[in-house]
Amino acid sequence: MNKSKLTLILFGFLLSLHLSAQKGESLFDPNYMHEVRFYFFENNFFENMDSLWDVHHAASGINVPYTKALVQIDGNWLDTVGIRIKGLSSYYKANSKKKPFKVDLNEFTEGQQYDGMKKFNLHNGACDPAMLRDMLAYDVLRKAGVAAPRVSHCRLYFNDEFWGVYSIIEQIDKTFLKNNFASGGGTLIKNTGWDELHWKGPDIDPYLEDYEMKTNEDENDWSGFLHFVDVLNNTPDAEFAQAIQEVFDVDLYLHVMAVDVMTNNWDSYIDGERNWYLYHEPSSGKFHWIPWDYNLSLGGALTVEGAPYPPFEEDCYLQASFSYYSDDNVFYFINKTVPDIQQVFWDFGDGHTSTELEPSHQYTGTGTATVCLTAYRMENGNICENKRCKEIDLNFEPQQCQSIINGTSPYPATDPIFQLVAQQDEVCCEGDWDALCALQYYELSNSGQQSGVGTQGVEYDRDYPLIIADTNKVLIRRLMNVPEFRERYLNICCYLLANNFNQQRLFPLIDQQADLLRPHIKEDPNYIFHPDFFEYDTGNGSGGGGGAEIPALKWLLSQRFEQLEGHLADEGHDCSNATSLYGWHDIVINEVAASNVDPGGIPDPAGGYGDWIELYNNTAAEVRLDNFYLTDDPAKPLRWAFPIGTVIAPNGYLIVWADEDEDEPGLHTNFKLSKSGEFLMLMHEDGSVLDSLTFGEQVTNLTYSRIPNGTGDFEIKAATHGFNNSPVNAVEAELAEQITVLPNPSDEQLVIDFGQNILLNEILSVSLLSPLGKTLRFEISDNSSRVVIPTASFPPGCYFVKIDFTSGSLMKKVVIAH
Repeated sequence: MNKSKLTLILFGFLLSLHLSAQKGESLFDPNYMHEVRFYFFENNFFENMDSLWDVHHAASGINVPYTKALVQIDGNWLDTVGIRIKGLSSYYKANSKKKPFKVDLNEFTEGQQYDGMKKFNLHNGACDPAMLRDMLAYDVLRKAGVAAPRVSHCRLYFNDEFWGVYSIIEQIDKTFLKNNFASGGGTLIKNTGWDELHWKGPDIDPYLEDYEMKTNEDENDWSGFLHFVDVLNNTPDAEFAQAIQEVFDVDLYLHVMAVDVMTNNWDSYIDGERNWYLYHEPSSGKFHWIPWDYNLSLGGALTVEGAPYPPFEEDCYLQASFSYYSDDNVFYFINKTVPDIQQVFWDFGDGHTSTELEPSHQYTGTGTATVCLTAYRMENGNICENKRCKEIDLNFEPQQCQSIINGTSPYPATDPIFQLVAQQDEVCCEGDWDALCALQYYELSNSGQQSGVGTQGVEYDRDYPLIIADTNKVLIRRLMNVPEFRERYLNICCYLLANNFNQQRLFPLIDQQADLLRPHIKEDPNYIFHPDFFEYDTGNGSGGGGGAEIPALKWLLSQRFEQLEGHLADEGHDCSNATSLYGWHDIVINEVAASNVDPGGIPDPAGGYGDWIELYNNTAAEVRLDNFYLTDDPAKPLRWAFPIGTVIAPNGYLIVWADEDEDEPGLHTNFKLSKSGEFLMLMHEDGSVLDSLTFGEQVTNLTYSRIPNGTGDFEIKAATHGFNNSPVNAVEAELAEQITVLPNPSDEQLVIDFGQNILLNEILSVSLLSPLGKTLRFEISDNSSRVVIPTASFPPGCYFVKIDFTSGSLMKKVVIAH
């Protein structure tokens, strides 16, 4: 079994063991179709919402007023909430009813929330026939360690009328920040326009055209943002690498950029200069990039045009197709299926059917009808079946158009292509047949909609290289000009292709979600695209044509995987260099303190009492922990990265404080541990899991420790914090009883007294160690009965006295307090 497949299986197992639930876990559960019902207080609610959007939609629709409604989410009633139409391209590229919406649960009812969420978005699937592009891109981002929105799907009802299938997309707000960062109280800034982050001077006014502050608005402090843009643009090259990392999470953005490039997400900073947030997190003091809006990734396009042929099985090729024309209210259907078929079944959409190869049918009603042709043929002893549907306009009367008989058109009214042109462009029916009408006739004559049946895919040639050459993108240009950042970025691309952005992981996700959505999409009365578009977009990559401009997901992804491998080769980058040399239990989670309090606990270097994790290196070599991660959530495997340059000594220990205090001395994660039980995992970005564990209820100031040290099972015991977990032997126990360290707490000095019955020549040395195990003072034994260590120069906190003797060593915890 290959490494990537094993990693995916392991992640699935770890997810099943995860104990803690995050806010929004129910609302954003992607494994079932949710139901959201709004009940409005007025009959013309939709017209009013549409009018409000029309008046207030400037600046990406962020200032549109909310409309009051009651809501029921998955059977749970909430009091009055706010709902409004949102978006720009997703508004314009939708039909008259299926607009995108934003929901604020506490707009009119203060403090109201559902499943921990206060706001969410309802996306209409504009530019995305599969309604999966946002979900797929955000899923890749989250697996890559990026804080990105979650996505699920729902059936949306307005006053009990089924409005359609929508994506529920997480709102980037204070709740999102608290869920994803060590501190959620920082300043969130939204990019609302088109900007490349160029320096426009020290005054904020020129920037406000493209940015809006979303939190801490009352303070209105833009100084951090201006400093970031200043550092980005004006720092000399020699100082840039260090300076930018002090104000900006560079590694995070390198992951975002890699996903944007891989998914061809042109409507982002890499090309369109839009759709992101910047979050200034207090605990790290850095800006973090939060990506937004991926419906135009993976081939999504600003169009609803086309009627692509559905996919077919490679071993059973068959594409049903037909055209039609009408004459005196009788419709004549022309079978264009390829290859030859043995049997057909026509459903005329009004309760009548036919098995004739090319039937005619007279309708008695008006409006529209959906006509479906199902074609059958035998191949290799199997029955091949393929279905094609079209909506026809029963009210259209081609005889009233300007045809060859009564006008300027050179075609008769019964010409099927003439009828299509006349229906699409009323000028070609009612006015003079001009050059534009002639062009439309020519294009339809030569398109797959009429004669090109069997054409696969669509014309799509977007192919971003890994290194964006646009020098106007100052963030990309400056980062890629730093060799270590460029190397790191290419390694990230290697990791993504190996473990995340690949067919093995994404194709099953597409299939699973398509199966979930399919029956509901078929019932969607306001689905934006042609009915066959969903099957084509979520299918095996075959089908297409029919004037479609959006490529099928699997076709696009298969092409992209191959392109990206080529781009890595073009860069001369060897992905084998990005693979970790270490495997399972080379480094282990050796000791865990999930309830560390004062008094009795162990303080961190700043004097606080946070949770902590001890790692132990089972190898005889120093290990550099670049690109290693700790997480307490298997859904976020890359949650906290070890700072570049962090090392763990051979057969050595490393303490990591799990307390969200990232700005303090030492190593501090962006998550805390739970005394009631928790999950932990140590992994490399290439997918290698070095250790993982799940523990239950813990005891205050005792630890969950491996016995024997580094290899054994876990026991709850007294903390050893940076030292061997294994019990002391009889000699060590006797020495421990006789040796005293006084005074404890200490101010000016510590006196280590060896007692009366110890062979002093057994004592080798005495050391004073910091909480992280660093040697602060080292004394060689001179066979005297006591050793004095001055402590006045050391800051208050918890320390350890280590006594080495010929048969081992022992440790005493001491406190220095001035």
